[in-house]
Amino acid sequence: LGALIALACAEFIATTHLMIVGKIYRYIDLRQLSKAELKELLSYSWPMVPNGLSQWVIHASDRLIISFFMGVAANAVYAVAYKIPSILAFAQMTFNMAWQENATIVSKDSDAPAYYTTMFKWLFDIVAGCMAILIAFTPLLFKLLVRGDYAEAYIHIPILYMGMFFYTLSTFWGGIFVAFKKTKSVGITTVVAAVLHLVLTVALIKPIGLYAASLSTLVSYFCLCAVRLRGVRHLVDITYDWKHICLVCAVLALQCVIC
Repeated sequence: LGALIALACAEFIATTHLMIVGKIYRYIDLRQLSKAELKELLSYSWPMVPNGLSQWVIHASDRLIISFFMGVAANAVYAVAYKIPSILAFAQMTFNMAWQENATIVSKDSDAPAYYTTMFKWLFDIVAGCMAILIAFTPLLFKLLVRGDYAEAYIHIPILYMGMFFYTLSTFWGGIFVAFKKTKSVGITTVVAAVLHLVLTVALIKPIGLYAASLSTLVSYFCLCAVRLRGVRHLVDITYDWKHICLVCAVLALQCVIC
C-alpha cells in the first residue's frame, strides 16, 4: 500500500509541476468542453486500458503461476532468466514513445508506405543486430550479472530472447494502429496474446515445468506479431524483404540453439 501511495503522489507532483512550469493551465477552459470531442477521445483511448492490463498479464502472470505450482525458488530462477532479455524490452519502450509520434505525423502523407517500409527495415536490422550481440555475450553477461545457484535459468534465456524479439516487432505495427486511430485493434490483439499466454502456461506448467513460461512467452509474442502484421495490411501497404527477414530469423534462432 505504501508503494502505491508513493507512486500516486509522485505522479501527482510531476503532473502539477508540468502544469505550472509549462503554463499548461492557460489552455484549460471548461467552457470549450465538447461532448463530441470527449466521446471521440474516449473511444480512442479506452482500448488502451485492456491493452495495458494484457501486457501486465503477459509479463507477470507466468511468475504468479510458477510460484503457485512450483514454488518461490522456481520463480526466482525464472526471474533471473528474464533479467538479460528484458534489456530488449526496455530499449523497445524508449523507441516506441518516439515511434508512435512519428507514425502519427506521417500517417496522412502520400509517401507514408515508403516511410513505414524504411523504418521497419531499420528497426528490424537494429533489433536483430543488438539481439545477436546480446546472445553472443550471454555467457559472459550471465556470469557478471547473476550471483548464486541459478544455472538452470541459463537455458531459458535464448527462448525469452526470441520472445522479446517478436514483441519488439509487434510494437512497430502497434504504433501504426495507433497512428490510424485503430486502438481497438491494439487492445484486441494484446488481449488475445495474453489469453493465449495464460492458457499455455497453465496447461504446460506441470508437464514441462519452467519451459511452460518461457515457451508460452515466445508463442504468444509470435502470434501477436503475426496477427498485427496481417492487420496492418488493411491500413497501409508496407513492402517487406521476406528473404532477408527469414534469413536473419534463421541465424538468430541458430544462435539461440548454440547458446
